[in-house]
Amino acid sequence: GRKPVDLRGAAAVQGDLGASDADEVVPVLLRLARSDGPLSPEAEEIAALLSRWDGNLALDSSGAAAYSVLNRKLFSAFFRSAMGDSLFRRYVALPDVRPRSLVKGVLLAADRQRSATGWADRSRVVQALRESLRQTWVTLVHRLGPSREDWTWGGLHELEFAPFPGIAPAPGSAGGLAPFGIGGDASTLASSTSAERGFGVTSASSYRLAVDLAAPDRLLSSLAPGQSEHWRHPHFSDGMRRWREARPNLLLTSRLHVEEQSQAPLLLEPAP
Repeated sequence: GRKPVDLRGAAAVQGDLGASDADEVVPVLLRLARSDGPLSPEAEEIAALLSRWDGNLALDSSGAAAYSVLNRKLFSAFFRSAMGDSLFRRYVALPDVRPRSLVKGVLLAADRQRSATGWADRSRVVQALRESLRQTWVTLVHRLGPSREDWTWGGLHELEFAPFPGIAPAPGSAGGLAPFGIGGDASTLASSTSAERGFGVTSASSYRLAVDLAAPDRLLSSLAPGQSEHWRHPHFSDGMRRWREARPNLLLTSRLHVEEQSQAPLLLEPAP
């Protein structure tokens, strides 16, 4: 009963923001956290928020913000004290370290084994989890304010494009792009990674392409911020809206189509 994937379906997949482990991890962490009696009011508010979360790391999602902050707190709680600050920082800086996968492994092991063994010592994990839920509440209030409407993943996970060397807008000018929130993280198909300290975006999949090999002269493509790197160029940021909406543009590659759709040539010549 599965439908074949068409070109637009393939493009839509690249904008997916679902956290693949949320369905498995959230019930486990809630069960563990509540296994040792009532939570503090702050921790219970975060737990209730996660219990209503749909598992998507959308930029306007409060559950996504809570889940992302909690994972950061748990990773530190599980490993920093045992490793020491210096070794912990060196370990996090290594390539291909996936903190959320490690947190998931500890939580699942503690839930299944129900015994005191190493990293998955149940009492240790439960204590760290309860405190991390409380600290998550503190972080959200401190970073995003007391209004729960402001608790969004995009409020923490902000992207700012670095200017192209040599053609950056002058300080105080109207050029350039202000930082803005985006969804996703390193585990979603619409990929974006965060800094070790804070939640600002350090890299993101700014170019996306979908191709139907049966009709290779018609592609769907999105490029952020736009076609030009120069902030004064009219096409500097023309790709932003559709990239953020995960709605790529039609990209024609056949010579006839390109000539029909072209607006004006851009000729670059060396200065005399």
